[in-house]
Amino acid sequence: RQLGAKLVVGMPFKDVATVDSIYLPQVPATSDSASRRVLKRLQEVSVGVVAPIAELNLNPLPNAIALVTLEDLANQGLPPLPSMAVRYAVKLTGIEPAEMYTKLSAAGNKVVMALLEVPAHVSRVHASRRAFQLLHNNQVNLPVIHSLAFPKQKMTDKDQLILRSGSEGGALLVDGLGDGVMISISDNSNGEVFDLETLRVTSFNLLQGSRMRS
Repeated sequence: RQLGAKLVVGMPFKDVATVDSIYLPQVPATSDSASRRVLKRLQEVSVGVVAPIAELNLNPLPNAIALVTLEDLANQGLPPLPSMAVRYAVKLTGIEPAEMYTKLSAAGNKVVMALLEVPAHVSRVHASRRAFQLLHNNQVNLPVIHSLAFPKQKMTDKDQLILRSGSEGGALLVDGLGDGVMISISDNSNGEVFDLETLRVTSFNLLQGSRMRS
């Protein structure tokens, strides 16, 4: 339910407010049958699963999307796809050397999406605009998801979460730069935890405010 799915006789059902994909920093072990059953049911209703390629090499997951960094792709080429994974996604920061983006254009349809996560010490809006310009210059036409990863010490309450997400992510989305958003944050300085439901609703409201969801 925290992913926005409805439950019908115990099975997830996707609607307009359901997440399109989930990102797994850690993949459940092959022995964790309960977690993998949940992931399979989500995939059956067209929820994508993205995970770092190193994690998928350790714990292969059927129909997953393997995430590689643009730096690794540019320096080493695309690594072998993990067992049972179906495609690649690429992680951008917006501050990579411009020539690295030429390597991305050569990857062809093996890469199906980009995850744009700007480092905390860099202006998110400026670095993101640079990334989109470089993608355009190299004729790279990929769906780009904004990963708004906020440092815990700079996020004090829900209002600040909404304001920061809107000013940094919304400023790009309303200009047509980006296809989705993923907000992540850990415990803040007051010990409060932003639960998954709060992050999903904030993301969905941001997309609605940017006229990307109805």
